[in-house]
Amino acid sequence: MKVVDEEAVVNRAKQECTIFYTDTEVYDDIPGEMWRVLFYSKGMLGGCQEVYMDWNGITKLIVCGE
Repeated sequence: MKVVDEEAVVNRAKQECTIFYTDTEVYDDIPGEMWRVLFYSKGMLGGCQEVYMDWNGITKLIVCGE
């Protein structure tokens, strides 16, 4: 099942997120068929988390900020 809209992407990525956050941003790489969801809190340095997944909703990488 392809994850094709931002709402579905964020909902899927939330299952992987391990930090407290207040905001999200979604980026897509259409040629690479990848999504990046950034979880963060405005005004807070570091402490963010990025979840990268393919268009099938399979997590490929999780990066935690400092």
